[in-house]
Order: sequence, then structure tokens, then C-alpha cells
Amino acid sequence: MTTKSRSSNTPLVVAGVVILLLVLAVIAVLATGGSSDDADGTGTDSRLPALLQPEVRPIEIEGAPLPAYANEGADAALGMRPPLLVGEDTTGRVHTVSPDIEGSVLLVFLAHWCPACNQEVPVLVDLANAGAISPDLKVYAVLTAMEPGRPGFPPSRWLNDLEWPFETIMDEPDLDRGPWKAAEAFGLTSFPYIVAIKDGVVVDRWSGASAPEVLAARIAASS
Repeated sequence: MTTKSRSSNTPLVVAGVVILLLVLAVIAVLATGGSSDDADGTGTDSRLPALLQPEVRPIEIEGAPLPAYANEGADAALGMRPPLLVGEDTTGRVHTVSPDIEGSVLLVFLAHWCPACNQEVPVLVDLANAGAISPDLKVYAVLTAMEPGRPGFPPSRWLNDLEWPFETIMDEPDLDRGPWKAAEAFGLTSFPYIVAIKDGVVVDRWSGASAPEVLAARIAASS
């Protein structure tokens, strides 16, 4: 029997996050007189709500974005070169995910308020602790769609409390357009969302929480 992934968040939820961010950004602009300079020396935009500023870090994207992920049918992104992603964790440590680097990479896009993400992260932690994830596989959590006031905020502490053993990249919203930059560039439509890259091309994408054996098999097949 095949265990189906469970995705608890629809594209409508993602759109709601975008709208909320735009509203908060407008309020922040009015409060700061419209300045969009570096808010705190980290390279983040001063239009960000104050509670988001310690969590958000600058994101650089180069190259064509992946098509939006559809949960059914053939995935048009398979075989494509992903865009270059340069981001940071909350300590300012820079991480580069480049299509020009050989080897396997797993990008795990997470939202701190997402029930399915709260199911998936402990499974990934258990797999890592059991040695079921190859040490040669580079795994990054991409924390995105951050919302002060919702469960699990701030996301950096949420992930640390879950004992995440891999690297972390903090996403950045495009305050002029709405979407979170890394999430949009890699085609995110719901959470959790995983993009598997091998030797510079996308080999798999999936969304929703999975049973441990399903997740382990899918990671092994794509790395």
C-alpha cells in the first residue's frame, strides 16, 4: 500500500501570507517615512516589520526560476538547472546552492506555522540520527513564509527546538511584489516542499508530509 503525502496548506494559504506581508510592509513604510535602507546592518530591508528583521536575511537568485510545482501529473522541472541560490542563516553564515557544484542537494522549504512541517521535521531528524541520510547529501532547511503571531515564531528558534541537524537558509520577501524570493524561485506552492538536485539538475520535487519509510526511500532514490 502506498502512503500518500499530506499537504496541509494550499496555494490559497500561501497567497494569504503574501497579502499579509504586503499590508505589514505598507504599515512599516508609513512608520519609517518610506526608507528602505539596511535595517540593522544585516542587509535586510527596513520596511520589514520589526519582529521579522532578526529572522530575514538577504537572498540572491540567479538564473531562470523553476515552474510552480503541481502535485499531480508530470513535473516540468525535472532535468532543469535550478537557479543559483545564495542565502544566510541568522548568524550571517553564507550558504551557496549552485547548479555548477557536483553532488546531491536537498532543499527543504518549511513554514514554522505549518502542521505538516511540524510532522516532517522530526521525521527528517530521526532519519539523520539513524544514519539513513547519506553524509554526502547536502541538506538545507529554507525557512520561508514567516508570520509573527502564528505558532512557532520565531522560526529560527522553532527549528532549533526541533534539533534540526542540517544547515539553514532564511528566506527574504520581495516587499515590492509579495512573494518570498527563494520559495518563488524554486516553485513552491505548498508546505513542506522538497527539491532534490543532483549534479546540477532537478531530479525530484514533492510536497506534503510523508511516512518515514516513504521519505527515506525518496531521498535515497534522488541522491
